[in-house]
Amino acid sequence: MFDGLDCWFYNVGLYQPMRIGEWNWQSFVQMNKANYLGAVALMQPLQQRFAEQGHGRWVWNASLAAYFGLPYGGGYSAPKAALVNLAESLQPELAQQGIQLQIINHGFVRTRLTAKNEFDMPSLLEPEQAAAQIAKALDKSAGFEIRCPFKLRVILSLLKVLPYRWSLALTRKLLRN
Repeated sequence: MFDGLDCWFYNVGLYQPMRIGEWNWQSFVQMNKANYLGAVALMQPLQQRFAEQGHGRWVWNASLAAYFGLPYGGGYSAPKAALVNLAESLQPELAQQGIQLQIINHGFVRTRLTAKNEFDMPSLLEPEQAAAQIAKALDKSAGFEIRCPFKLRVILSLLKVLPYRWSLALTRKLLRN
């Protein structure tokens, strides 16, 4: 018998790398719909359901790409950053209602999406590795953010706190000629 929802796991990702000369409005719209607005569309009806029952858990799969925008990936990283920002904004209110909100910020995982990248992806995880790390963290009821792998998290976190003059100079080195 159905007696409520325990968990809402938003695990959506759409990615199309684009150089400035390749920008495609429809691709940007699709990435925003999938990577951000899809969660927003589901949020209100699910929040009402979870609030009525007085408990539950929301887990949103974002990305370490939300930490710092990388060349050719703005259509992906910007909505993922918006998703993280939204989660930060909502978490205190949801916690008052007995709803735990968590985000997963993982790095590169070998998928059909990362196969589109034409650069070396540091700390590239196999899907099984990523799933195991995420499942382990979820089982521990980790805090607000689950993040992996460690090395890439440190690199992208560092880019965020460095002066832009330095961090943008470093990311320029990723540009293809």
